[in-house]
Amino acid sequence: MTDCKDWYFYGGQHTDGIYAINPDGRGSFNVFCDMTTDDGGWTVFQRRIDDKLSFYNNSWNDYKTGFNNGLENNLWLGNDVIHILTTKDSNVELRIDLWGDRYPYSSDPSGYWWEKRSNFWIDNEASFYKLHLSSNFTGNATLDPYNNMYDSNNMNFSTVDKNNGADPQCFAKYERGAWWLGSSCAYVSLNGKYIPTKWGTYYGFCWNLGPNDSYINPTQSRMMLRTLSLPKDCSDIYQTTSVDGVYAIQLPNNNVVNVYCDITGGGWTVIQSRESDGIYFNRTYDEYKSNFGDAGGSFWLGLENIHSLTLNSSYSLRIDLCCHDISKSETYDYFYVADSADKYRLNVSNGTGEAQDGLNKVAYTLMDNGSPFSTSDNYNSVYPKRSCSSFRGYGGWWFGSCTNNLNGYLYTNPTDYSNQDQCQLVANPTNGPGITWDNVATSTKARMKVIPYSQLPSLIRDSAFEQQQLAAFCSF
Repeated sequence: MTDCKDWYFYGGQHTDGIYAINPDGRGSFNVFCDMTTDDGGWTVFQRRIDDKLSFYNNSWNDYKTGFNNGLENNLWLGNDVIHILTTKDSNVELRIDLWGDRYPYSSDPSGYWWEKRSNFWIDNEASFYKLHLSSNFTGNATLDPYNNMYDSNNMNFSTVDKNNGADPQCFAKYERGAWWLGSSCAYVSLNGKYIPTKWGTYYGFCWNLGPNDSYINPTQSRMMLRTLSLPKDCSDIYQTTSVDGVYAIQLPNNNVVNVYCDITGGGWTVIQSRESDGIYFNRTYDEYKSNFGDAGGSFWLGLENIHSLTLNSSYSLRIDLCCHDISKSETYDYFYVADSADKYRLNVSNGTGEAQDGLNKVAYTLMDNGSPFSTSDNYNSVYPKRSCSSFRGYGGWWFGSCTNNLNGYLYTNPTDYSNQDQCQLVANPTNGPGITWDNVATSTKARMKVIPYSQLPSLIRDSAFEQQQLAAFCSF
């Protein structure tokens, strides 16, 4: 797991506590994870709860490597680690929580304040751990749009023994401690002296609520970070867990969807699945554009989402077919679905496997490969609609040769079969030809799944393991 969000989403851990993370592959270390605040998954990198640990006069090296008197107590995680955690993903959010005000004349001594900002990161040591964060924020800890945490944006980190642009009075007079400080110090300093020589404005461990320099001296503080980005597919999730299941991914079009991840098979993203759970696939063209069904059962990712997923990365496709516990599959090294202007045209390489290369099967010079997507209300195939044997008005597909349709009607009644063990339907079945592949309706279960070609694991070339994985899918 690379951070606390991984533990929350992929490790299933929803309890506050200490967890081991490995954000850059160089080794694991422990952090405190807040799994209950604001939907959980936060990595705590600063906490002040009392005056039992000094923050004010700690050295540059102390802040570089981190210090604490227990990860559940006072802590600074370390600037090197904070740099790694805030730069490994494209967008990280910062959350700050403040409890109480020890200022002797406070109007709200037991108050609670919080703030969140996005696009948070700090540079590496060579760039003095310079701070970056968004000027936009949510929360009640800032009432002044100018005099707030953003005042430290683009400022270098300074300590008592290494000043990188701060007014020396920030340390000598105002006892601010290590922070992102400038020529006018800063409006915020959560590492200042816990019990300052003077209370109130500018001094010690402080925060400016604003306006009119409304400073507080908090009793406790906490700073946490959490990535805002989600994995793009199941091959990303494969790096953090070994458990098959439903996970959230964020596609290049920014849609966040739940998909089933075949992790034990190597990190495949299931884009289509058919099971006997009653999910209806005879839908309109517009409905096929979006995802529908249950990611843990019968499911369609959606043409727009499949196009987005395969647009800028080279993906491989695998099709798994089941007739009860009889199984077979077909793998295509290259798979891409075009955009709506091109009617979501299918593009695949030649297939390999026991299921036969159905997508490249030719009938009257036509094949599914290179064909646009069609539904009952928007038929785009060159093949005459009336003669398209795999169509018959049930389920959308790329009808080229009209010999395949994994979105056809799924028959579950034994009376619909002339030979149920072989999944052979009766002549002229009521709801069309069923789930069809290579011109034969021989499936009671099917799925389509993709993986980046660059990550196509060698194990899928292991026929014994491939069959074991397929048998597991067909057996439940």
